[in-house]
Amino acid sequence: MEMADALSLRGMSVTVVEFAETILTAVDKPLGEKVAAELERHGVNVDTGVGVESIEDDGESLTVKGTKNTERLLLKIRETCLTTSKRGAPL
Repeated sequence: MEMADALSLRGMSVTVVEFAETILTAVDKPLGEKVAAELERHGVNVDTGVGVESIEDDGESLTVKGTKNTERLLLKIRETCLTTSKRGAPL
């Protein structure tokens, strides 16, 4: 999230795509919602509840294909920074 904010503040168009219903799922939902609102205030597009199915490269841009609810989602982008996480059992 820090990188998304930093890139946006430097004038880049940034979209965070998240499978979960909120970002920062390791913290409680209200905090994740507050962080998402702050990112959006800084110009970051936050799109939650999206299942990414593929990222395709045509040599000039990338196309992110996915589903949000039952609707198809297509994003055309020039660059991507991919991060993943897995929720483990509590310690």
